[in-house]
Order: sequence, then structure tokens, then C-alpha cells
Amino acid sequence: MFQIGQKVICIETAYNNTTVRGKIYTIVGMNECCEVNLYLEGINHHYSKCWCGVQLKGSPNSGQRFKPLDDNWPSTVLDLIIEQVEAE
Repeated sequence: MFQIGQKVICIETAYNNTTVRGKIYTIVGMNECCEVNLYLEGINHHYSKCWCGVQLKGSPNSGQRFKPLDDNWPSTVLDLIIEQVEAE
């Protein structure tokens, strides 16, 4: 679902406001322990532990709070409009 270099949009602000709902971020790293965790460009990641106790390289952001950014939606919408106009 996620990959390094991919742009994602935050859908839920972090409790400490390090990531904000509606803002776009770039993934620079990931790990999977109990869930997918994202390391984001421009966010300082300190060391922490997963809720299960595993030591994580930094304090990543839960992948559940992000959705992939779809860069192709403008062309998809434009294609649909063209199809509707041509059908009429």
C-alpha cells in the first residue's frame, strides 16, 4: 500500500501535532511491527517503542493516519468529462 518516495495525505492530526490533517508528506522510510509505520520527510523521528514493546528506529507515524495521494485524479476526472460530452 505504501512505498518510499510516495506522497501521502494526513487524514488525522497527531496527538502532538507533528503531522496535521490535510497536509501532504513524503515517505522516507517504513517499518512494520504491529502495524505499518511511516517515517516522513521533515519530521524529526526520535527513538521509541511500539505498543507491543519492540524498539523502533525513531518515532514513526501510524500508517492508519495517512492515505496515498492520488496524483492521477485530475486526468481521470477530465477523461470522464470528455466521455460525457462526446456521449451527448
